[in-house]
Amino acid sequence: MIEFFKKVSKYLVYVMAGVAMLFAVLSEMLLVTSTSAYTTGTSYTTLIVVVGLISVVLFGLMSKLLIFISYRISNSLFLRKSGMLYPFPIQFYEFQAVVYAFLICGLLVCGVVHLPALFLPSLARILSAVRTLVLWGTLVLIVRYFLKHYAHDYDKKSLAYSLIILPLIFLVVSLVLTLVEVLR
Repeated sequence: MIEFFKKVSKYLVYVMAGVAMLFAVLSEMLLVTSTSAYTTGTSYTTLIVVVGLISVVLFGLMSKLLIFISYRISNSLFLRKSGMLYPFPIQFYEFQAVVYAFLICGLLVCGVVHLPALFLPSLARILSAVRTLVLWGTLVLIVRYFLKHYAHDYDKKSLAYSLIILPLIFLVVSLVLTLVEVLR
């Protein structure tokens, strides 16, 4: 699957990531769209189509931006932590293909996990917490894949540190927000 993402057009990959993200947050998107349609007096079907298309484009571009920023941060942390001037062992296009391969599958699983919230809204908070755990499990699998396939004996600790520091910061923030949401 990773080879597929290396060969296919990058714009198609961005659209696939946008669609997967839209599916992962489908219940929230439908809720916000229905509320907006009701308060503005707009047709719900028209608004859902427009919001869906704009969301796919924005989610795709946002994923591209976040992957680029995380690659640059990981690259600079790796060079600083290793203390040597040898390059980051992962090229950007390989990094992007691996992240998208895992991320699109993980977002689809997140959407399936959160799908019962469409029919049983009372489960939305609990299913959101489960969805967050699935998403972070996907990020753990991405880091594990990179360490297994791209780390060498001399740079394993530096690569692990550079790949884990950014998701760890996001994990702490999202876990705090998830706990607050579930306990509220």
